[in-house]
This record gives sequence, structure tokens and C-alpha cells, in this order.
Amino acid sequence: MYDLIQILLSGIVTGCLAGLVGFTFTSIYNATKVINFAQGEFVIVGFFIGFVFGELLELPYFMIVIFVIICGGGVGLLTNLFLLPLYQKNAPFISMIILTMGLSLIYSGFIGIGTGFEYFKVPSFLPIIALNIGNITILPQQLLVIATTVIMVTAYWIFESKTMLGKALLTTGFNSELAKLLGIHINIMQFLAFSISGAMSGIVGLMVGPLSATHALQGLPLVVNGFIAAVFGGLGNPYGAIAGGIIIGILNSLVAFYLSPSYAPIIVISLLLVVLAVFPKGLFAVQEEF
Repeated sequence: MYDLIQILLSGIVTGCLAGLVGFTFTSIYNATKVINFAQGEFVIVGFFIGFVFGELLELPYFMIVIFVIICGGGVGLLTNLFLLPLYQKNAPFISMIILTMGLSLIYSGFIGIGTGFEYFKVPSFLPIIALNIGNITILPQQLLVIATTVIMVTAYWIFESKTMLGKALLTTGFNSELAKLLGIHINIMQFLAFSISGAMSGIVGLMVGPLSATHALQGLPLVVNGFIAAVFGGLGNPYGAIAGGIIIGILNSLVAFYLSPSYAPIIVISLLLVVLAVFPKGLFAVQEEF
């Protein structure tokens, strides 16, 4: 019983990471209809800034958080700046995907140069001593990851559904022509979507970073897992991406413990194919209301 609870906890934490990457991935897609394959590098930026300002410069944690938000948002703005000519020329969908893939390689290359392509780790401001509840071991950082997931999802829901700016962002993604008629500046909304997603992704990297060392080239596995979570939950529903990520994380942990870690990717992809066969738009796909 205790083993099962420990596995579920580990799966939830892993799933929160995949779910949050899928969440930020979907937040860009909803506003711009761009599939951003540089999303994993947005998270790695959070890792890297946390490492530089925390491990090397030993700045106070609140300053690190500020720098992560600024740098993450800045990378998001830069990414959209590269995409701007493609928007203006109504470039094919595939062109935007290829551009974001290229940018992901450039970002990971610069981070790799900064770290010597060695593994690096973000320091934790929380105690590293594990909390033992019976036979269950919980790290404070794991609780922080779960809490961060709840806070970020709640904050984004409030922004999206309760503010005029959030509603303008959604309108832009749904129908850009309608948004223009309503006086919404499309380019500003696109930049806003990327900057918010970049800042949120940076925070994800900072929160998850202390749990394990990472590498400049880890952005690709992150975006693949996030994309799977987003598609599983229903591309277009950021909250479905969180649910999809947690389901996949728990499944991964169960398969790795009871069978073998090498079986986990096969079973997860097989489940994804079955889900898409039954629910082509994902488990929690939203119905368009306009």
C-alpha cells in the first residue's frame, strides 16, 4: 500500500511537469494557433537562470524568481518576433513549426555554450531533508511543484475568464478577423501570449530544477512529453493538458515500478493512440462556443 502511494506521488510530480509544459504550450496555441516546439527550451531557460543566479551568483531567491520571469518572458517575446514576418505573410502552418524547431536548437545551443554542455542543477531554497510520513517519503520540493501547478493554473484561469485582456487573448486565437473588428490589436496579443507562456515556463523550470540535474539538450524530451500531455488531454484545453500530464505521469510510474522503465514509453504511446482513436480531439477537448 505504501509503495503504491509513493509511486502515485512520484507520478503526480512527474505528471505536473509534463502537464505544465503542455499547459503553457496550449496557452500559446489557443491565442496564436502556433505549435511552438521551442516550448521545452522556455523551461530550460528557467533551469539555466536558476543555476546561474542561484548556484553561481548565490542571489536571494526572490531576485532569482524575478530574473526568471523577465528572461522567460523575454525569450517568449523574441520567439514571437521571429514569427512576426510569417504572420504578416500568412505563411503555411508547417513553416511556423519548422521555425520554432530551429529556434529550439538555437536556444539550446546558447545554453549549452553557457554550461559547457554539462549537466547542471538548480539550488533549492527549501530544506533538502525528506519528510517521512509512515513509510512514505516526500521532498518539500515535490510539494512545491504540486503547489506551483495549482497556483499557476488557478491564476491563469482567473486571467483568462475574469479579465478583459484574457478574453481578448482568447478571441484573437479563435477568430483574428473578429478580434480586429472589436478593436483588438492582434500583434500585441500574440506577443502577450508568448511572453506569458515564456514567463510561466521559466517558473516551471525553476520549481522543478532542484529535483534533478538537467542538460541544455533536455528541451526536446520536455516538449515531446508536454505535447503528448496536451494532445492526450485535448489540444486547445490547457486544463486538459494538466489532467493528461498527471494521468501519463502516474501511468509511467506504475509501469516503471511493476514492469520495467523501458516499457513505459511504449505503453504510454499505445494508450495515446487508443484514446485518439476513441476521442480524436483528446479526452477533455473543449467545444467551440462561437
